[in-house]
Amino acid sequence: MSSETQSQPTDITTDLTAPAPTDTPASVTQNIYDSPAFFAAYSQLPRFTHGLDTAYEWPTMRALLGSTRGCDILDLGCGPGWFAEWAATNGAGVHGIDVSESMLDAARARAGYLRGVSFAKGDLANLDLKGEVGMRSWDIVHASLVLHYVEDLSAVYSAVRKVLSPGGRFVFSVEHPVVTAPLGEDVWRWDEKGDVYWPLSGYWDEGPRDREWLGVPGVRKWHRTVETYLNGLTEHGFVVRTVKEGWEGMNRKPGRERKGEGHRPYYLMVLAMVPGMDKLEREVLIQW
Repeated sequence: MSSETQSQPTDITTDLTAPAPTDTPASVTQNIYDSPAFFAAYSQLPRFTHGLDTAYEWPTMRALLGSTRGCDILDLGCGPGWFAEWAATNGAGVHGIDVSESMLDAARARAGYLRGVSFAKGDLANLDLKGEVGMRSWDIVHASLVLHYVEDLSAVYSAVRKVLSPGGRFVFSVEHPVVTAPLGEDVWRWDEKGDVYWPLSGYWDEGPRDREWLGVPGVRKWHRTVETYLNGLTEHGFVVRTVKEGWEGMNRKPGRERKGEGHRPYYLMVLAMVPGMDKLEREVLIQW
């Protein structure tokens, strides 16, 4: 399930007034993407229709991934398959997991025919990665804008740690905690002088945030702080290598009256690794 901060589509004729279910049990992720109304709206976003090149954070994520040739990649929240297609055409094998049948249908149509690519339904809220994908290990686990939909982040970290090879890379992005934090309406505001500001509140109050998104009320995301994301990795045996809050080419000095990424981060992007030599390093050692 990838999203997030792109312009909202226009001229949507589908009824978007039905609220998303907010009484989803804690052990099950809210599957908003299989709501026909929501999926109709989401499928008009540029990152769905035109792929990774329209995702602001993609160049940064690509740099965090490093070389993927010859790697086995597990893609959590694979969405419509754009990443799987890119990885496969760059020499990797990819297995994508998503809770949404609609996303999986789109992913299989886009990349299911490629060699080394497979997809399966799975809920990160209660997913046994070893049981789901077999007793194998992965060189890279990739998760783009999906972990803020999951309540139990620690369980995901634990599962990922168990299936990553020595030297393996865990590369993920989430909506930045400054974005998910507000307890009230999360919209840009202007003060009496005309200067724009973001209404940050409730930063330390971790938990669910139900929002209206793409015209559908009740879309649930889970707010947590930056330190929760990062300290949780080290607690599960990862080494945090790189943390990014901006992307290549972003405008870091916008006008004071204009909303935009220069006033606050949109994403938190992380590269964490399992200690040890990765596949390439082991191959070089063998050659020696």
